[in-house]
Amino acid sequence: MTIAHTPHPDLPPPLTSVGVVGWLRRNLFSTPLNTLLTLGAFYLLYRVLPPMINWTLLDADWAGTGREACSGEGACWVFVRLRFLHFMVGFYPESELWRPVATFGLAGLLLLYLLIKNLPHKAGLPDLPCLFFHLSPFSSFTAGCSDCLWWRRINGAG
Repeated sequence: MTIAHTPHPDLPPPLTSVGVVGWLRRNLFSTPLNTLLTLGAFYLLYRVLPPMINWTLLDADWAGTGREACSGEGACWVFVRLRFLHFMVGFYPESELWRPVATFGLAGLLLLYLLIKNLPHKAGLPDLPCLFFHLSPFSSFTAGCSDCLWWRRINGAG
């Protein structure tokens, strides 16, 4: 007499080995050292992030027209807003600001083109940013700046 074997459906894997819990166990808590490092990193974030968020966002000064508007309790975003152009391009001559703006704009367009899927002619484009960023500072940041103090110092003329 033979008994027919009927297979039962497979059981799903245990919840502790798949999904978010499984990923956490495999990547963050796989060894005692990884557990210690993970807990240490979480403690460090717990100690650093709340005061940083408080200083940069909640206690910060956002409105005003000068240094007098800053209270000293938090970040002074008024100063950053007033000096934003200076932070981006330094002491670049105002009449030549189109050069760095054009450079960053072209870089943004190139990056956008590379990030959009299913666009044609992308085979050689990953090499283009290397060429672009090696040549653009010389062509757009220094051309027409023979009267700039820093340019004369580099070339030994001042």
